[in-house]
Amino acid sequence: MTFPANKPSRGVGDRNSIPHSAASRAFPSSEVAQSSAKGTGPAHTQGQVLPAWSVALPLWASDHWLWLVPGSSGSVRYRSGAITKILAAKQAPTLDQIPSTISYSLIVLDCRATRKLPDELWSRLAEMLAPGGLLLVCCLRDKRLPGRMRASTCGLSPSTWHVIEPGQEGNWHLRPASSSMRRLTLELNPPYTTRVWLARILYRWLPQRRTINCLPVWRSRVLG
Repeated sequence: MTFPANKPSRGVGDRNSIPHSAASRAFPSSEVAQSSAKGTGPAHTQGQVLPAWSVALPLWASDHWLWLVPGSSGSVRYRSGAITKILAAKQAPTLDQIPSTISYSLIVLDCRATRKLPDELWSRLAEMLAPGGLLLVCCLRDKRLPGRMRASTCGLSPSTWHVIEPGQEGNWHLRPASSSMRRLTLELNPPYTTRVWLARILYRWLPQRRTINCLPVWRSRVLG
């Protein structure tokens, strides 16, 4: 299976890689490269960097997780891990060539650089996902995507759209993409500096460029 060629992906190893404080909470081991103190970018540890917003996802609660980043040439970079450790960091020519000796309780598909996702993708991901497992599709928001998943009859049950967004001091969080949940999130995290207060006023009128759309999808049944 290949993906349409598009602009280069900025998923794994981008300039928003996990800073030291966040990485120490989500990944106590040294597998994740650390950003510099000034936030200029991650240390160049090839194959071991996850983006900063990964701390908002429940990797720490997953016995076996898989992080997928489709490339512009159809290849797929992937990271696999167990709870707090990255066990493998490799690249496969296609999604079908990623080893699937185990089922994953969590799969993150970071396809923000892919404009159109092939319909046959969902059946392949359903095979890799454990029954009751969670698939997080991080991509450009498409209202038709949940319906396409349901039509694929591969046992995937999409939820409503969520967003991953940064909070104060770079603390990322995942929440439903609704105005009521946005207000609740702001109320639970009141601004404690003038800079944060001004940024929130600006955010009220301008879109947040660093917000990531995310569609949670469950594998609801065992494939026959």
